[in-house]
Amino acid sequence: MTDAVLDLQEVKPGGPVLRYHRRGADLDEALRWFTSVAGEGAALVSTPRAYLVLTVDGEGRAAGSDGTVDLRGAYEVRAFNASAELRWRATPTGGDAVLVSLGPEDPEQASIPVRATVEGGGYLLWGTVEASSAGWSRLHSGQVGTIDVPVEADPGKSVRLTTTEVVGADEHGNAMVIDELLCGWEVL
Repeated sequence: MTDAVLDLQEVKPGGPVLRYHRRGADLDEALRWFTSVAGEGAALVSTPRAYLVLTVDGEGRAAGSDGTVDLRGAYEVRAFNASAELRWRATPTGGDAVLVSLGPEDPEQASIPVRATVEGGGYLLWGTVEASSAGWSRLHSGQVGTIDVPVEADPGKSVRLTTTEVVGADEHGNAMVIDELLCGWEVL
């Protein structure tokens, strides 16, 4: 793989993917762990009744566009910022959390060898910005309704969830995407 710019993606030599596991961690504990390591960020939360986009402050407290939120029904969460991603799933014992980051070798942790990282990927969110205030924008689409995201944008703009793809290689030199980390928001 060569260093090249392809569309909005930038290929860089990669450091290892570090994965730290915590079993039996409830969601509050997992969010505090995430912010103690990576700082504040955003979170995508699945509950039986709703899909939520939240912010996570430096103390691990989650909040939506209208303030705090009840996370008791959450069964899957991805909290993220530019430096790390937390992946949490509810289990009968509380939950399993995995903190994933790219970084320098950590002799205490097993890591996955990485060939390169591809920055600038992402997912365009449905809809366009209807209104924006206090660090949040409301996206609306006739197909999926409305959702608030933690980024300010002018009406009519689109928002994208940005990612970094991690490219590894097997013993034969075959390259593959071995992971994808959510990183942040981009206004288009």
